[in-house]
Amino acid sequence: MLYDAIELLPPRRKLIFKLCKIECKSYEQISLQLGVSCSTISDHIVKANRFIKTILLGRQ
Repeated sequence: MLYDAIELLPPRRKLIFKLCKIECKSYEQISLQLGVSCSTISDHIVKANRFIKTILLGRQ
């Protein structure tokens, strides 16, 4: 169920979420890899967490 919710994320947000939460990369590592700021990474993670929480709570 969690992985289904992750797959519903927009492509860029899904990539950032997976790099951070599944591959355990730091915001700094991801920002260097993707060429974006750490604050952008943080924003994507916050929005992804909010989206996933909404999806999972809606399915209960």
